[in-house]
Amino acid sequence: MEIRRRFGVVAVAVAATVAMVGAAAAVRLSTTERPAPLPAAVAAPDPDGVAHRTEQIRAMSWNICGEAGGLRGYGGYCAWRNRPQARALQIESLIRQRDLNVVLLQEVCFPHPNPTDGTRGAYTTHLQYLLEALGPGWSAKTVVGRGFTDKGVEYELTCRGDLDGYLGDAILVRGEITSSVAGELYVPATLATKVATPNVLCVRVNGWQSTPCVTHLNTVATLATATTAGLAEHRNQVQSLVDFLTAQEPAGYDNVVLGGDFNPDRGNSGPTHPTAIPSMAPLYDKYAECDYQQYLPGFETSTTEPRTALDPSNEDTHFSTQSGAVKPAKRDYLFAEAGFTRCDSLTELADQTENLWGAADPAAFSDHAPLVGSTRGTGLAWPLDEGTGTTTAEATGYATTSEVPFVTRLNRGATWSTEGGVTHLKLDGTGYLNLRKASGIDAHVVPTSVMDTRGSFTVSVWAKVDAGAPAGTVVRQESLGPDTTNGIAVSNAFALAYNGSGGWSFAMANPEVRASHDTVTAPAQAGTWTHLAASYDAMAGKMSLSVNGAKAVEGAHTKRVVGALVLMGDGFKGALNEVRYFPYVLNGTEQATLRAPRMATRLDTIPRSDYTGGPYCNTGGYSTITTLTPQLSAFVESPQPGAQVRATFGMWNNSVAGQPAPLVLRSAGSFGSTVTGSGMSTIQTPKLTPDTKYGWRAQVFDGTLYGLITKNCYVYTAKTAQ
Repeated sequence: MEIRRRFGVVAVAVAATVAMVGAAAAVRLSTTERPAPLPAAVAAPDPDGVAHRTEQIRAMSWNICGEAGGLRGYGGYCAWRNRPQARALQIESLIRQRDLNVVLLQEVCFPHPNPTDGTRGAYTTHLQYLLEALGPGWSAKTVVGRGFTDKGVEYELTCRGDLDGYLGDAILVRGEITSSVAGELYVPATLATKVATPNVLCVRVNGWQSTPCVTHLNTVATLATATTAGLAEHRNQVQSLVDFLTAQEPAGYDNVVLGGDFNPDRGNSGPTHPTAIPSMAPLYDKYAECDYQQYLPGFETSTTEPRTALDPSNEDTHFSTQSGAVKPAKRDYLFAEAGFTRCDSLTELADQTENLWGAADPAAFSDHAPLVGSTRGTGLAWPLDEGTGTTTAEATGYATTSEVPFVTRLNRGATWSTEGGVTHLKLDGTGYLNLRKASGIDAHVVPTSVMDTRGSFTVSVWAKVDAGAPAGTVVRQESLGPDTTNGIAVSNAFALAYNGSGGWSFAMANPEVRASHDTVTAPAQAGTWTHLAASYDAMAGKMSLSVNGAKAVEGAHTKRVVGALVLMGDGFKGALNEVRYFPYVLNGTEQATLRAPRMATRLDTIPRSDYTGGPYCNTGGYSTITTLTPQLSAFVESPQPGAQVRATFGMWNNSVAGQPAPLVLRSAGSFGSTVTGSGMSTIQTPKLTPDTKYGWRAQVFDGTLYGLITKNCYVYTAKTAQ
């Protein structure tokens, strides 16, 4: 079989597994899955490209040492070899504990795509047991490892002995995998038929902008006998990985989250930065690395969750025990374009015992530690736009897909309002909203996986306080701990509030002094919609409050506490809209995008009677219209009620290159009609040409800030169009 080496896309064996009872068999594909090609068009630039607009990925990468085995004291030993179900259940427990939505596994066994003897059980591999334990809602993709015989004949790796299936890498996601792409990476030509060729596998997930990827590279010693030559070849392999990932971006495999066993030549001392490991430099040049920085100051040794702080950065992840003494090394990494908000090497879950003949099996099943990390992302969001009912939805979906689902309820004097053209929440000083678990006895406790005040965070909201209003909180989270009276908290982990005397305030608890808080304040203007962003930088020990995008005040805060019950509008008299929580500090650019009008999401070409085929906004082909002067329309909305907002339109000739564009985005004559708060902004196009293909798009503008650019729509003017 001819295989294109280097870093091209190859037809590798890819297995697909869906987490459904009785349907866990893998499917082997002869060709790599690719998204449908996009129609030719002028590329739409990304006006901000910031990570806070994508979903948050909570990932784990783990080389589970799933197939290696043998007797204790011999080389290649890994514990629990013939206990795949126990291994899978421990992984499942960690997934639920950390509320993960992406799992990247190496050295894992998964089902034979085409079993022939009919005797293999339904659940005999790690992956099958794991998917069965996780239940509905999870899906997986796998890629088979390849090796060579001593005669240079290539073969697919299978699990030996009591283990069934293929051996390779797997990606599991809490969602529906819609497509995948896999490729083989560089190996030196002299080793092309001697060493295993590493793979990289990436998947696209329905509704996600992020692309999870997994890989397992060769060791430096495998690539060359001399260390210097091995490092050079390892860098070539890393570069081929980066080149492969970059080449997939036009097909939609972007916003990469990459994990795996990278096998660089690094011992138990020294940083993981490319100045110490130059072979990893291509990855550091393109992506943020999870464990390279700290996210919390110091290290707490409390044994009571959730107060235990995350571990220090740059920890070792592999503990070799094959030559007597345990030799730690940093081999496992997580990278992401979006950057990270948390990272932890769970070294306590790695086998660090000496591999001695006759010794009892260790408690841990792999000599690798799992590496877990959370990317920067959308965090939590409450648009407060339902307009009816007694609950409000958390818009990112985390409220329902989390292992600890929760609901947000309106109480007493909290009502809906459409004043200013935008649905929002009106409060009379007696009402409030509270986050609660969807079920369970401990209904008021919101776990740290939802809102964690130990580390950095930002809370943002649009607020309008009524004239003469008393003090009331906009958003607050009660502290969880000893500072209580009769079980009721007397301090807040944080509170963003109106202080009753003409100021906005941001306070964080000092657990060493009862009912004491560090507080910063900024002037408030009654009767005016104002954007507030309260941030805490845990590493810097700073808290700040920004008003309408400008940092108004900053203060010191170094005492971290764990929060519990979350309330919005408690005692507040006024109105609220667009409550957001991010588990990191937003920069100025990101705060500006929160204040910008929403991206236009409903696009139309009207009048609809002029259509003869296709949807009104066709993103995958061309719909035919019979008028040469259509109206373009886009639904626009500002998060600030009462704001004036409209769309600017762009339209271009997709049949003949170089022709003048009928409409140029952001230019004179491209702006549609203005609406208050929200509505359809429309524009009449200049006269178009018959028998011509056009593309068009829109962008929202509120007179100061632009929102995101929409997707492209495509139309064809019929030959008889008038």
